[in-house]
Formats: sequence, structure tokens, C-alpha cells
Amino acid sequence: MFMHEKVKCESCQGFLSRDDALFDEQSEVFFCDDGCFEDWADDHFEAIMQQYKRVHVDAG
Repeated sequence: MFMHEKVKCESCQGFLSRDDALFDEQSEVFFCDDGCFEDWADDHFEAIMQQYKRVHVDAG
């Protein structure tokens, strides 16, 4: 079904096959590889920390 679908990397804006991409289920975006994900994560550090805290840190 999705075998030949092209998706856009959220970090470098390049296009690649959906089957070869990394998918972030939380943000619903694709990445070429770990490097592109890490670059994107560096640029979105505060939002990632807030999300992590909401999900994993007990304010109790």
C-alpha cells in the first residue's frame, strides 16, 4: 500500500521512501535517519523536554 510513497524529512526537507524513513509517532513527522532526527531534536529541545515531563515525571 505505502511501498513507493515518498515522504518529506522534517529536518532536511529531503524526500525518501516511506519504507526507509523513521517516523515520530508523537509529532507525526518523518526523518531520513538518526542524524536528521537528532538535528531536529536539538532545534526542538524545549518542546521535547516539556512533552517528556508531562508523560514521565510525576509532579506528586
